[in-house]
Amino acid sequence: MLPSYTWKKLEAIDPPVQRSSHGISCINNVAYVFGGEHVARTPIDSTVFKLDLSASPLKWQAMAAEGDVPPPRVAHAQAAVGSKIYIFGGRQGIGMSEAPLADMYEFDVAVNRWSLVEAKGGSPPACRSFHRMVAVGKDLYVFGGCGTSGRLSDLHRFDTEQKTWEQMPSSDKILGRGGASLLHAGRELFVVAGFSGKEMNDAHAFDLSSRAWTEISVPDLRGRSVCGDCCLGQFACVFGGEVDPSDRGHEGAGAFANDLVLIHTTSKTLVVPTPEEGSEAPPPRGWTAMAAASEGKAILFGGLSGDDENPTRMNDLYMLELKEN
Repeated sequence: MLPSYTWKKLEAIDPPVQRSSHGISCINNVAYVFGGEHVARTPIDSTVFKLDLSASPLKWQAMAAEGDVPPPRVAHAQAAVGSKIYIFGGRQGIGMSEAPLADMYEFDVAVNRWSLVEAKGGSPPACRSFHRMVAVGKDLYVFGGCGTSGRLSDLHRFDTEQKTWEQMPSSDKILGRGGASLLHAGRELFVVAGFSGKEMNDAHAFDLSSRAWTEISVPDLRGRSVCGDCCLGQFACVFGGEVDPSDRGHEGAGAFANDLVLIHTTSKTLVVPTPEEGSEAPPPRGWTAMAAASEGKAILFGGLSGDDENPTRMNDLYMLELKEN
């Protein structure tokens, strides 16, 4: 049987301002949101907002963080290891060449404290934005994005204990891209779609043991970028995204989707799951953020919707429950 799913809209008190190009992470069923833009290409601030998903009623809280608070940014990459949320890169200016960043910070949610992470070895990735980062145990993997010289397809590993960078092998079959989905399941990473001058509809797997890339055949995947994504169970989940870019770039809004597609991480096949009766599908969007929250469940927050005449940033909240049947 095909897997099925249910979306449920959640109402929470005191939500953060509407935003896109932000990050979300979940630790112990608590969601944390950082960064992004409310006005196109203008970083909001460096406040971290948290939401305890087990509380009733749901209520967002702005955290009074201490330490080396990172500068505001849009289009950074974000992932959690233990009690710490890591952010890497992003940018502070309008163009890719304006105030690009290649810094890393960690935020310890146990003590509400930021720290600048200084590498002790290896060569860090170049400045970039609209890249992705996932955690695998104590390691962080950074893929692609938009650099000062163009779109990238490189992969880097950061050991959070040793504080060292290592560049991984690349694949000639992966075009440089921004807004790709990067997911982790088992001993593999998955790169899905992204924007490389056009919306891409390809997928690739990186074996963490052999350090080899394999192209996955997904001919029925609609081209897209800047999607919501996470892994739940056996599936790499990709939600919505931009399916047709705007000529106005970030100043406008192209065409967006709100479908859920899955890649089975063992068989490497594309699956279109079935929505259950009563599922409340989120409105179409891109530049959104999504994270696994608990077993079989994920949280989706905010993003960009609308069109060129009325680009609309959101701060709505949805819970996805995936049932593998």
